[in-house]
Order: sequence, then C-alpha cells, then structure tokens
Amino acid sequence: MIGPQAREGASRWAHAWAITRETVPMLLFALLGLFLSGLELDRVSTWSAFVKVDKFLILVPILFNLKGNLEMNLSMRMTTAQANIGELDNYRTRRALVTGNMALLQVQSLIVSCAAGILSFVLGHHDRSEPSAMARRGPVHSTKPTMDKALRLRDGYFEFALVLAVAQFTAAFSSAIQGAVVCAATIWARYFGMDPDNMVVPLAGSLGDLVTMTCLGLFGSALVYFEGTGLATVLFVVLILASLVFAVVTARNAYVHELLSSGWFALFAAAAVSSLAGLVLEKNAGRYHGYPLLAPVVAGVPGIAAAVHASRLTSALHSKRFLARTRPSRGAGYVPVDAQAAPAEDMAAASAPRMSWMQQLRESLQPQVPDWDAPIVLIFHAVAVQALFFLALHVTGTLVFSWTFAVALLVVCTLLAAGGLALAHILCLFLWYWDYDPDTTCLPFTTSLVDAMAQVCLLCAFSIT
Repeated sequence: MIGPQAREGASRWAHAWAITRETVPMLLFALLGLFLSGLELDRVSTWSAFVKVDKFLILVPILFNLKGNLEMNLSMRMTTAQANIGELDNYRTRRALVTGNMALLQVQSLIVSCAAGILSFVLGHHDRSEPSAMARRGPVHSTKPTMDKALRLRDGYFEFALVLAVAQFTAAFSSAIQGAVVCAATIWARYFGMDPDNMVVPLAGSLGDLVTMTCLGLFGSALVYFEGTGLATVLFVVLILASLVFAVVTARNAYVHELLSSGWFALFAAAAVSSLAGLVLEKNAGRYHGYPLLAPVVAGVPGIAAAVHASRLTSALHSKRFLARTRPSRGAGYVPVDAQAAPAEDMAAASAPRMSWMQQLRESLQPQVPDWDAPIVLIFHAVAVQALFFLALHVTGTLVFSWTFAVALLVVCTLLAAGGLALAHILCLFLWYWDYDPDTTCLPFTTSLVDAMAQVCLLCAFSIT
C-alpha cells in the first residue's frame, strides 16, 4: 500500500514532468530565436547604418525589452484572464478579444517606441566640440572633406526624425507579426488542451527579439539612405495618426478599453531601465569578441523563465486556484486554498483592525509560495538550456572561450534565473496585494531589471576572465 508521502512525491514528480514536457521544447525554441538574434546583432552592429547612426545600437535593448513586454503581456492576458476562464471558447468573444488586443498592441508599441527613440537619441548625443575620426578631412589634395551625409547630419533634426521613424516602424511591423502569432498559439494551445502559460510566453519572448532585430536592421539600413529628405518625418506623422486610429478602435472594444489607460507607467519605466542596458551594449559591442552574440541569450532566457512563472502565478490568482493576501481595507486576508474554515478566516480578516501603511507594505512584500516545484524546475531548465548553448558554441568553434569564462557564465546565468523568478514572484503578489493587475504591470519591471542586470553581469564576466 502506497503511503501519503509516496503519493505526494509521485504527484510532485508528475507535476515537474508536466512542466518539463511543455516548457523545455519552447525554451529550446526560444534559445534558437535568441541565438539567431545574437548572430544577427553581431553582424548588424558592423553595418554602415549602425556605424553612422549609433543610436540604433542603443535602441536594440530598449526595443527588445519593449517588444518582449508587449507580446508577453498580451500572452499573459490571453492565457490568464481570458483563456483560463473560458472566454476564448466562444467565437464572437474570441474575435472581439483578438481584434481588441491587436489594436491595443499597436497603440502601445507606437507610443512607447516613440519614447524609446527619443531616449536613445538623447543618450547617444555626441560632444560636437571634437570632430570624430570618421568626419575628418580626406587627402591633402582633395578639394572638399570626404564626409558622409549621415555623419554630417549627426545629432541634428534629420537624425532625430530618422531614429523616431525607424523605432516606430520597427515596433508597429513586428507587433503585427508577433501579436498574430501569440493569439494563434494561445487559441491552438487551448484547443488541444495544453497549458498556454508554459508555451505561449516563451514563444512570445523568443520570436520578439528575432523579428525586432530583423526589422530594425532592414528598416534602419533602408531609411538611412533617405536621411535629410523629409521621408522620416512623413513616416513619423503617418504612424502617429495610425496610433490615434488604433486608439479609437481599442476604446470601442468592450473587452480591452479599460487597458487603454493602464500599464503605461510600467512600460515607460521599463524603457528607461532598458536604456541603461543599451548604453552598456553600445560601449562594449565592439570591445569584447562575442559580446553581441551572448547578450541576447544571457538576458533573454532568465527573463523568459521569470515570465513563465509570472504567467502561471497570475493564472492561479485570476482563476482563484491560489488566494493571495489582499489589502485589509478590501476585507480579505490570506486564505489557504484547501482550508475548511475559509469563511471564518475571511470574516476575521474583515473585522481585524486597520494596519498602518508601513505594516501593509511589509505584509505585501512577504512572499507566499503555492509550491516550490515550478520555480525550481524553471530555474534548472533555464540554466541547463544556457549551459548546452555555451557548450555548443565552444564545440563548434563559433565562440572560443576559456573554462574560467564558462564557469563565470554559468554562475551569472544561475544568479539571473533565480533572481528573475524571485523578483517576478514577489512583484506579482505585491501588485496583487495593492489591487494592480499583474498581467499588465509585473513583466515590464521584471524583464527590464533582468536585462540591465544581465548586461552588467556579462560585462563583469568578460572583465574578470
């Protein structure tokens, strides 16, 4: 006869295997996307457009974080508040949800990418007191300086308009592709009875970087030849008008109109934090061999693992499979899911004396863990996938590095994965306690902080080895 401990152990192994079965293939797919993004970034960073307009390189981590946040927020909304409570099962409801979310995605991407372009231009502004080596005069017998038009217009209005147009055009085009894939994948997972929390979020995170990097490289290289002609200004005005049209469509949608006025602070704050990662990348992309190749993977895989955990947790919160602490003023305290005396505890929480703001803050930062299986399994998967990636790079000769550097990379990846999951868990429950929806506010803060920490940690690994 099997005892209760044996049954509990078997249940935990079954739970871990269920997570592994659905998460590992998508993490490997995400790794492939991040690896291709790194290869593309390593190559694109040497293109003439990125050398002439170096703001594009600062824009890369900001757009990566922006697009990852938008698509992963979309996947979390589709999988938690919608797919897990059955709203995607009806055709009319599903159609309204998809069209509303796609319109909202365009509004968010166009507005925040405009801010990202302004931020990257300000951060990449050069000191004009000393002419750069690329802008010096040509041979002695030359009649005029051999200066490229892009260098002559550097830090001026036309470069400003170019950066804004490229940022917005890249965000809008990639959002249309990624949003359609995320919605289709969520509906497909729902139809086949799979957990979309384990599958759609890694897909959104990996596909976002690859599509965004491709669009940024193509659009930036194409539009730089028209710098100074006013084409970038026309594109910018057209995209702003398009964002207003999408805003009207979103406002008329009953399912997503409330989201039009929420979540903006988190997106702008994430863009500001990611700009720090952009500065680190711009300074070290040509300094260390292989830095652009490793940066997307080292930052992306821990961020995706944290996003999967946040998506699972928000699904449990919305579907009431995990009842977390809420503010006492709302008349509900922490109630265990399987407690028999839940109504009595609920009444006791409602009649409890009001806590001060500092007491509520301390209580909101105390993490509750429904089970340790999922986060431990996700950390192990994230580190294992990255270790296999580094081993493949070393064996194939794509990137040659010492074992000291390999150990430093594994330590960095472990710390980032554990820290990212802990940050996502605490922040998700903190936002839930203070009556904010984690679907729209948790991931931007988490992924931007993970991106910034990843760039700093990767720089330290290169510096000490």
